[in-house]
Amino acid sequence: MKEKKSKFTRHEFLALSGAAIAGAGLIYFPLPAMAKLPEKKSISNVKKDILAEKKEFGEEAIREKLTKKAYKLGFEYTSKRTYPGCALCVIAAIQDTLDIRDDSVFKAASGLSGGTGGTRTGTCGTCAGGAMVFGQLYGCERSNSDLKGCAAKSYNMTALLADEFNREFGSIICQKIRDKLFGCCSDFKSKDEYEQFIKANAAEKCGDVVGKGAQFAVNLILDDIFSAR
Repeated sequence: MKEKKSKFTRHEFLALSGAAIAGAGLIYFPLPAMAKLPEKKSISNVKKDILAEKKEFGEEAIREKLTKKAYKLGFEYTSKRTYPGCALCVIAAIQDTLDIRDDSVFKAASGLSGGTGGTRTGTCGTCAGGAMVFGQLYGCERSNSDLKGCAAKSYNMTALLADEFNREFGSIICQKIRDKLFGCCSDFKSKDEYEQFIKANAAEKCGDVVGKGAQFAVNLILDDIFSAR
């Protein structure tokens, strides 16, 4: 009878291979541990950190520092195409400014850019992404017994953000904002219009929208934090 060949698991194979290469006998080399994601911060944690900075540096200095950072990151993430689409870029910019990274919120916004799935007919992804971060900080848990009550803060914050968009860009609708910025090229299904969009310095113009959207959102969060009793 033929002997059955024993099989190594992938982990064992890599460990033994490492030992052989090292030439030091059967020394076990464990696989590297997965990097830990940063711990999620609640709005109370954010308030605590920012109010501590306010005590040291003053409200005006903190507001200027954080709003400038929000604009810079929003503009860079968009103009350099760090992430695909305005919604993801603005979420990353706000989260990185306030040190509140939450990849589940970022991931959930993947279909919002371009006026909802690139249709251009819906809300600008920058405005929608800002609303998602408000939900991250102020929104409801499914286990909350007062769902209407817990949604009110997110509603109010989002309405204020929409007001800022309407003042700055004349609308929260993607196509209307694009028409104002470019005067053309809203239909990406048309090769000619897409080429016009690229030639119209689209990355930087959209970067400005995302930068301002991130700035608006961070400023509203700071308003809430500084006005809290």
